[in-house]
Amino acid sequence: MPSPSNSLNQYLKQHIGVKDTEQKKTLEEALALPGPKMEAKLLTAGILSEHDLAQLKADYFHLPFLTLDKVEIEESVRDLLPASILKTYRIVPFAKSGKKVKIAVSDPTNLQILEALEFLAKKNNWEVDLYLLTENDLNTLLQKSIGVAAEVTQALSEFTQTQVSRKARVAPEAEFKMAEKAPVTKIVDGLISQALAQRASDIHLEPMEDRSRVRFRIDGELREVISFPLNAHTALISRIKILADLKIDESRLPQDGRFRFKWNAMAVDFRVSTFPTTYGEKAVLRALSRAQKIPSFAELGIVGQRAEAINKAIRVSHGMFLVTGPTGSGKSTTLFVALAQLNKPGVNIITLEDPVEYILPGVNQSQINPEIGFTFASGLRSILRQDPNVILIGEIRDRETAELAVHSSLTGHLVFSTLHTNDAIGALPRLIDMGVEPFLIIASVNVLMAQRLVRTLCQECRAVYEPSREVVELVTQELEKIPKEELEGINLKRPVFYQAKGCKKCNNQGYSGRIGIFEALEVTKEIAELTLAKSPPHKLLETAQAQGMITLKQDGFLKALRGITTLEEIIKETNQ
Repeated sequence: MPSPSNSLNQYLKQHIGVKDTEQKKTLEEALALPGPKMEAKLLTAGILSEHDLAQLKADYFHLPFLTLDKVEIEESVRDLLPASILKTYRIVPFAKSGKKVKIAVSDPTNLQILEALEFLAKKNNWEVDLYLLTENDLNTLLQKSIGVAAEVTQALSEFTQTQVSRKARVAPEAEFKMAEKAPVTKIVDGLISQALAQRASDIHLEPMEDRSRVRFRIDGELREVISFPLNAHTALISRIKILADLKIDESRLPQDGRFRFKWNAMAVDFRVSTFPTTYGEKAVLRALSRAQKIPSFAELGIVGQRAEAINKAIRVSHGMFLVTGPTGSGKSTTLFVALAQLNKPGVNIITLEDPVEYILPGVNQSQINPEIGFTFASGLRSILRQDPNVILIGEIRDRETAELAVHSSLTGHLVFSTLHTNDAIGALPRLIDMGVEPFLIIASVNVLMAQRLVRTLCQECRAVYEPSREVVELVTQELEKIPKEELEGINLKRPVFYQAKGCKKCNNQGYSGRIGIFEALEVTKEIAELTLAKSPPHKLLETAQAQGMITLKQDGFLKALRGITTLEEIIKETNQ
């Protein structure tokens, strides 16, 4: 293969098409940067997808480009190289025939990797054929090759040889030393790395009567990945407490903390929560956002009437945009996508969050701390003295915060926040219940949005099927009520339905990733009048639908008929 060269930047310049002057300027800036920085800027700016960038690099270096579903790791190569070599140099052998060894890489410009491969080829008398994968696909392949069992089980074996039973009393000082030992560190690091490679949002370490189990939440579903003897559990929890700077000798009370973990040249923040249970302390680690770039509304799943309503709400100089839904439904992501569109040098954006999950350069972000009196309400008072144009309040939880948010929006500020209600219409009576006068609500609120997250079908293995007649009628009757422009590409007389099947690419789950389903309620003159009259929610809903609002269920059915998700996912998330 050719040697890495700066002319790769010139090659990319010739083959990347840009849409406008601003993108052209960003492209020029990116191509003036060295390797990894150049690629990061192209991805962050949304000029190229990771797949397209990898394809261009493969073409330039004359390397075969593979996607994960086209790679099968043969048993004969699983022990070809030690796990430490694979992790250090980020290479994965996946096939061998005679002297020929097929090896996957994601960065053919890295001289250290090339020199290591040359050394290995000479040492083992190999003929190496390189194949290019995207960074994410290589991460997944690395974990498949190394596996959680290989690394963690070995460390566990080292640990259990020297440990006492769980019933033995251990002094806090000894517990601290135990948690600092290499095997425990390897176990925790291995679990975190495995979780990140599998796109897990949460890691659960749970003591049970006869064992300690570890579960990952992937695409909203909890899956057990490994279990340990109980005598290892305390040491693992202690290690996590050390990382999160929690009190190691306090096991009777819940504690909260956070830490940063370096993984594949990327820093990932984790929020940690410990909780006392019958058999010991449980710990949950929440991985905060690792996205390379803020997605667009369309990538979140916000299209049609929903997108029009939001874009209208965030283009005005004042008012409120409220997002509702349960914990973990993606409300913060939606708000930060909106903030990213407003984030310009001439706009002063200030946030109050609990906790800060996304880092948005150019935005003044602050985390509340109720223990010292820094709450959403007190923070909001201070924000108003900071000359803001746009304010984000992580959540409206009480009357004081609600009234201050309304006051802020009425005095020339654009306010973003969240509420915990089941649907968009439910936010209106919720604000009234908090003590906000109806006339203030209709004067301040621009748009109310509700959302849920549903799993997306694996596009490689999804299968067409015929549901029962009753289900077809339910879907078609629901969608006959919506504007025709929302049905583009869908034939309600002969609707096509899809189901999850399972394949190698999606780990036989049938699903890969998640997308939102949304409803957006614009506070029109008619909605305002009904709110003033304190009309029941069903009256508000009838009026909103007559004006073209698409409900959560309807948006979900549209996505199901387009093969994005399944009816089961929609029904599960919208049945209340």
